[in-house]
Amino acid sequence: MKAIVFSSKDMAGKNIAEALIEKKFKITDGVFEGNPVYSNGEWDLIETNSELVYAEHLNELNYEKIIFASRHKAASGKPTLTTHICGNFGANDLGGERNKLSKGDALLMLSIFKQIKNNNPLADYSISLEATHHGPFINIPHCWVELGGSEKQWKDKQAADFLAECIIKGIENYDEVKGTPVAIGLGGNHYASKFNRYEGQYAFGHILPKYAQSSLNLKTINQMIQQTTPEPDFIIIDKKGIAQQSEVRKLIKNLGKEVVVI
Repeated sequence: MKAIVFSSKDMAGKNIAEALIEKKFKITDGVFEGNPVYSNGEWDLIETNSELVYAEHLNELNYEKIIFASRHKAASGKPTLTTHICGNFGANDLGGERNKLSKGDALLMLSIFKQIKNNNPLADYSISLEATHHGPFINIPHCWVELGGSEKQWKDKQAADFLAECIIKGIENYDEVKGTPVAIGLGGNHYASKFNRYEGQYAFGHILPKYAQSSLNLKTINQMIQQTTPEPDFIIIDKKGIAQQSEVRKLIKNLGKEVVVI
């Protein structure tokens, strides 16, 4: 079984879950943390009472994959639909473990991202990958699907309904993205503006942004590779979004991965 997880503390996640229940998920006899479990037969829909970024206890569950349905918070408050993988290149200020990356599912994220990008009816919302950030540390292949960037958007039932539909269709059409080359990304801004253009040509796993470049070393790159599934064959470098590119290329020279500079 696989699971979509949302938090009782998260308005956007609850609205996405409500739409999933209306569309596809039926109540079961199961209970998780005192909350009813819903299912569509292949995927459970579970509600945790923890903030998602601190939900390391989900590692104890016997799920093959996890989708986190969550709010997205941005200082700008700009309406945005985002996907990303979690982990910390440095401090663990928002859950997880310091300098530790979670196990990301690049193809699952791509399948959902394609549905969002190709079918978006919400003119006010931008669509974006994000660089790897925050907790929990989760060793189950996963991705995040987020509605943001302020309380106004978290309450937006139309946007939540759209993301629920994209999650369902992303799951149903997962086989269509199989065979897409998998990559990790180095450089760029938090919203991975360069990599957004190439998501589909590649399926991105972990993305290390320029602001985290102080953590860019061989150990980190190997962890990005090991904690992306399927295993990446490509390392994509944002040529204008990373410093000391020649040094970075020397660092990854002997990893057996194809390097592409965009």
